[in-house]
Amino acid sequence: MESKDIIQKYKLNRSSWTKKGFHGILHYFFPICEMPFKYFKAYFGQCFTNILFYIEEEQGHWAWNDDDLTRIRKAFVKRVNADPNFLDNLLKEWHDRIANFNRIIKEVDGTDLSKLSDEKLTEFYENWNQAYLREYAIAATMQEAFSFQADQFLLPHFQKIITKKVGEDKIGEYLSLLTHPVEHSFLTMEHKELLLLSKDPSEDKLRQHVKKWHWIENNYARDTCLDIKHFRKNLKDIKDPMREITKIDLNLKEIKEKKAALIELLKLDQESKNLIKMTEICAYMQDERKSYVLKSVHYQRMFIEEFGKRLRLTQKQMEYTIHNELADLLKSRPDHRIFEERRKGVLVIHREDGFELITGQTAKDIMKTLFEKNLSKIKELKGIIACRGKISGTAKIVLTKEDMHKVKKGDIIIASMTRPEIMPAIAKAAAIVTDEGGITSHAAIVSRELHIPCVLATKDATKVFKDGDVVEVDADKGVVKLLSRPKNI
Repeated sequence: MESKDIIQKYKLNRSSWTKKGFHGILHYFFPICEMPFKYFKAYFGQCFTNILFYIEEEQGHWAWNDDDLTRIRKAFVKRVNADPNFLDNLLKEWHDRIANFNRIIKEVDGTDLSKLSDEKLTEFYENWNQAYLREYAIAATMQEAFSFQADQFLLPHFQKIITKKVGEDKIGEYLSLLTHPVEHSFLTMEHKELLLLSKDPSEDKLRQHVKKWHWIENNYARDTCLDIKHFRKNLKDIKDPMREITKIDLNLKEIKEKKAALIELLKLDQESKNLIKMTEICAYMQDERKSYVLKSVHYQRMFIEEFGKRLRLTQKQMEYTIHNELADLLKSRPDHRIFEERRKGVLVIHREDGFELITGQTAKDIMKTLFEKNLSKIKELKGIIACRGKISGTAKIVLTKEDMHKVKKGDIIIASMTRPEIMPAIAKAAAIVTDEGGITSHAAIVSRELHIPCVLATKDATKVFKDGDVVEVDADKGVVKLLSRPKNI
């Protein structure tokens, strides 16, 4: 079937898309796009119509249907306004699902996978996957719809209120405060624990820290599995741990107090307060479920290593299998060429009734038709303000962890989206600019914790700007512009 036939079959050109970039492989990412359907529908009563993602040489693009995002977001807001207990019940259900997932993770830790029969191994992995997706589905689907479309409903809602009550000059400052998270991110929690550990860095305590936090630089492509050497190196950079802990805690306390005072000043109605609570809970769930994604990559690797031994497939080949074909692969001799073809480029279209996996030129043509744009004349982009400030610097495009080495102190990171594994680069950056992301995204959270300017959802920053460009990030106005480009670019 040709690309135009597939586009017509799934009506892919009848809606706009919100696209996310990521560093990933097929096996680790495939389950993520199953969750907005039956797993989410079982809880929420409705689901998405379609989602697609494309991976080529470990660079991925994940596209959400905008019509679906709008429908789910409106339904989410409506339910919260109709039921004062909806958000609390959502959190309780999610925490119960996390507890169940943790139980299965503990089972994996205590099981020698090599001693399981093919049937038992397949059943064990399927149970693990189902627990993962049941947790992920209600942590991500409503949250993504809410966060991605903040510029369409949330920000205009509060801009109107702020303008009416105190004037336009306070819009940027007050929007940033009203949408600020009120919980520490898991990266901050790990850093705080390391600061405490620095007072007594015994080998035993370091091992405990590694066991708890070895996954924090994972992504959809890699199980990095950090060791004692990594954390011991980080300990060397700590100078005054108690002072830093106090600063971290006081900063969050000050934000909560300022936020409460601002809500009182603006005399917000209940629906406005609901929007703020939704923002806070979505930010918390975004961060916490991301931690489980990174942990899960570690366990996915454990499973596919064992399957790979039995299938006589290399790790690289196993990375381009999908979990729900493993049972059949165990019963027949797999054709290695299939997985090599997928690595070169694979498009997956998910729907409630299943999925279609497309490779080769057809997949490339579909992506080109849906998403390719001529951006050669664009020198300025506008996005969502995550953390205010204005600064100029050298642009560095960071698409994967391997790009981090390019970032020097004071550079401007330009990424599709930021993720925990590139935090060492973010710590050096003067500002962050992203193609995608909402007000509860990783970039929004860490930029506020680090107090560096951040502009989100520019859509095309990684394509418009190039390494070495001098750019201005005006996060007071949400504008990023090219100031100059080296002659050799």
